[in-house]
Parts: sequence; C-alpha cells; structure tokens
Amino acid sequence: MEQGGRRSWDALPEEQRQQLAALTGGNAERLYREAARAGVSLRQTTRGLRRLAGTLRPAVLAGLAVVVLAAAGAAVIVVMVPGLRAWLASGPVAVAVVAAAAVWRQARAAASRAGQAWSAAMRMAEAQQQRLQTARDVAAAEVAALEREMQDLTAAGQLAGMVADRAASGD
Repeated sequence: MEQGGRRSWDALPEEQRQQLAALTGGNAERLYREAARAGVSLRQTTRGLRRLAGTLRPAVLAGLAVVVLAAAGAAVIVVMVPGLRAWLASGPVAVAVVAAAAVWRQARAAASRAGQAWSAAMRMAEAQQQRLQTARDVAAAEVAALEREMQDLTAAGQLAGMVADRAASGD
C-alpha cells in the first residue's frame, strides 16, 4: 500500500502537488498517502460488504423483512391504542421483578452451597485436629517408653523403675 500511495503521489502533476503543499503546509505528500490508503481501504471494505450481501440467501432477507414489518406494525398498534402504552410501560418493571427473583434464587442457592462447603471445611478441620491430637498422644507415649528404656540402662535407674512400677500397680 505504501508503494501505491507513493506511485499515486508521483503520478500527480507538479501543479497539483504544489497546490496541495500550499493547502496543507508542507505535509502534503504524507497526507496524500494516508488519504490514498484510506481510499483503498474503503474500496476493499465496500467490496467485502457487497460480497457478503450477495451471499445472503433470499430466505434470510425475507425473514428480515418480516421482522421489520412486524416491528412497524407493533409501533402502529402502540400509537393507535392509548391503553396499550400503559401496559407496555409496565413490561420493563415486570421483567425487572422476574429478573430480581431469578437472581435471588441463584443467590440463595449459592449461599446454600457456600454453607455446605463451610460445614465440610469445619468437619475436615475437626478431623485434622483429632488426628493431630492422636499423633501427639502416640508421641508422648513413645517418649515415655524411651525414657523407661533409658532408665533401665543403669542399676540406679533399674531400681527406680522397679519402685515406680510397684507404686503404679499398688503392691
């Protein structure tokens, strides 16, 4: 496209170039190239729209015509029947009420799901606490057993262990 704009500028007679330069204040070539690019883009867009319109089937055009005619008929009926305007004015309010009710139902359902998720999270946390408490109790029992084994390594420890065992058993 740059070359096309360049060539079209070069193709202009010198007199026209000077007139454009006088009108634009020295940026004539750049502005002319931009205008030429815009013209090419516009032509391409127009061609694309024509091709698109050519591909539309007559049935689609007929359907569009029916919709336009129905809208025009509805507008005529609204204008000719004054009481209908009041009913139509309340339509958006009814739609808003129905939409608000739907949003409320969805919010309640979401709140219910959130409550169920919270309950499940609390149950999981409680189960985790119970597992940790069990692990703590097991670790404390293992520490006590290791202390007993260490106590049994010396004679004095063995004697103290026997005394503690007898005291625990009540003999």
